[in-house]
Amino acid sequence: MGRTGVICACWLIFDRGMYADEAIRCVRENRKGSIQTRQQLASVINFESVIKQLRTWPCDIHSLQHLHKCYVKGYNKHEL
Repeated sequence: MGRTGVICACWLIFDRGMYADEAIRCVRENRKGSIQTRQQLASVINFESVIKQLRTWPCDIHSLQHLHKCYVKGYNKHEL
């Protein structure tokens, strides 16, 4: 249930352009008990951050190498 909720929230962020807190709230309203751990919450929040950066790329201030560094630092920190 927790992992499915994470994927649903990330899809809402990616497809519908929601913010992480909106997506989490929407998933939890429709599926009680979803997104259960702090790591799952962090994954949704970090996914939003990565998607926002990628949607503004390419631009002068973000190179692909810079985005990869942000991804490595921010997304799934607990797995590094």
